[in-house]
Amino acid sequence: MEELHLHFGNITEVGLENVGRSCPGLKSLTHNRHTALINVDDPNSEALAISRTMPQLRHLSLIGNSITNTGLQAILDACPHLESLDLRQCNKVDLSGELGKKCSSIKTFHHPNEFIAEFDSESNEGGTFFFFLDDSYYSDFQHDDNDHGNNDDFN
Repeated sequence: MEELHLHFGNITEVGLENVGRSCPGLKSLTHNRHTALINVDDPNSEALAISRTMPQLRHLSLIGNSITNTGLQAILDACPHLESLDLRQCNKVDLSGELGKKCSSIKTFHHPNEFIAEFDSESNEGGTFFFFLDDSYYSDFQHDDNDHGNNDDFN
């Protein structure tokens, strides 16, 4: 596998490491988050997992990730082939100084403060939108025992 796109999913540092080890030729990773899913204990755990296991990356999108300069530096050091990097809404990254210069040298770079259009045609050429939710999303729903598996709404 060369591409993996995770949108608003809940993958851990261990999960990302497993992906990196299982897919040594991974060239494109999209790991876009929503603030409700951010690991507050270690904001760089996922970035460090990426840096340890995905050195062949050419394209990396981390929209809404909790990454800080430490995690970003680790990725930039470990992934020398990056051609595109999307850090929009990565509000803990400070791109003043050398780190900012390094990022600006990447062919396609999206700054943390850059505007995100509601529907980005560049990243979604087919016009299809996907949303992925982890199992905890469904835990709030109660099964209706009176339903008995009858799904008349779908017949």
